[in-house]
Amino acid sequence: MLALLGRRRRSNQSQDLLRPVDRAWWRMESPSNLMMITAVVGFDRMPDLERLRRRVRRRVEDIPRLRQRVDTPVGRRPRWVDAPVDLDAHVRHARLDHDGEAAIWDRVSRLMSTPLDRSRPLWALDALEGPSGGGVVLARLHHSIADGVALMLVLLSLTDTSAGAQEDAENPLARLFRPGRRDTRAAVSFAASLFPGGIALMRRSRSPRRAAGVRHLVRAARSAYELLRMPFEPPSALRGPLQVAKRAAWSRPLELERVKELAAAFDCTINDFVTALVAGALRRYFARSSQPPPVELRAAVPINLRTLEKMGELGNRFGLLFVPLPLDVAEMRERVAEVRRRIDARKGSMEPVVTFGILHLIGAGPRFIEDRVVDLFAKKVTAVMTNVPGPTRTLYLAGQPIRSLVYWVPQTARVGLGISVSSYAGRMWIGIAADVGLVEDPTALVDCVHDELDALEHLDAPARAGLQLV
Repeated sequence: MLALLGRRRRSNQSQDLLRPVDRAWWRMESPSNLMMITAVVGFDRMPDLERLRRRVRRRVEDIPRLRQRVDTPVGRRPRWVDAPVDLDAHVRHARLDHDGEAAIWDRVSRLMSTPLDRSRPLWALDALEGPSGGGVVLARLHHSIADGVALMLVLLSLTDTSAGAQEDAENPLARLFRPGRRDTRAAVSFAASLFPGGIALMRRSRSPRRAAGVRHLVRAARSAYELLRMPFEPPSALRGPLQVAKRAAWSRPLELERVKELAAAFDCTINDFVTALVAGALRRYFARSSQPPPVELRAAVPINLRTLEKMGELGNRFGLLFVPLPLDVAEMRERVAEVRRRIDARKGSMEPVVTFGILHLIGAGPRFIEDRVVDLFAKKVTAVMTNVPGPTRTLYLAGQPIRSLVYWVPQTARVGLGISVSSYAGRMWIGIAADVGLVEDPTALVDCVHDELDALEHLDAPARAGLQLV
């Protein structure tokens, strides 16, 4: 048994109150919608478990929040308190009965539907190994610890850039999280070389602190008004009461260069192209069901509101942008143009800052007000959709090369569909996480993504020439 960590340390953060936004996410959890951020890290050969635990132990020593749990005393606000970390309980190994994606999807789905133990620090790693020695490491971290971007950096801080790296080699990202001795310059430089696309997004972050002055206040008020008057989503096969069980699946790897070529052919960004692709897949999914597709389906897109230098503070600092996906447009070129028009119209929007402010207010207030506000906004959205560029080169975990990386943020309460677009080392994956009461088998949606791509790859000659793909 590995030593219990955390008893010998009493940091200044050991009795911290949850910040209002983190408290909002803590209270938002329910049995039918767990507030966990989930990452699935794939391997051809699984890393050694003891070596992985030793690396995790070092990161737990670096990051106080990973050795704390939430205490909820009656009549008082929840707070972070120190708790022992038993690495045998937090980093576990399980053998799968079969190789292949279906066996992995099944076990990942079960764990996604299983809440974290609230008597312990709110994270877990499960190494799921197939008979042939390959498999995945499933990482689950509670949203009250931090948002998806920050927790992705925590996960990446466990990795190395080469197979021959010494066990005690330090990942510069770890320097982001050490209280009192952070080295953000080294971390930023390393991250910029590792995933420049993600860093570019952070550098364009729209901090709420910048939203000052009369002009910004007027824009914020207008955005708040637009959010309130935003109509509820129409009834559809993707909306309804949620169950406890969730199911997950993800696409085959898409070559990122090919996606870039297609985006260039449609004269749009990769984000515009992928959003239009997802809209087309959803259109196909509805066409194969007993219900006609709605004219549009609204997706909530998380928008980061802080720079990389501030990620070490953890906590949640992001807002939401509500993007309507055009499901009534059959032809891809027209759909891409419509998606681009809608996204361009929202560039510079104050929606993310306003929604962050709303989360702050409801987290500071009583529970019944939060429930009502969350329920109101849940009626205005059908899915949560994320797209964050990941590392551009191969990374290693406990000596083994990482083959794939797929992740999901949790759906806000009472939303049953999560769509994630993740890229890593020249490849891209589209992942689906769905409530079984709405989507019994998410591979049906994944198949629609593949069919949409195949339709583009098999255009006739005149259409292909028009897309400049010859």
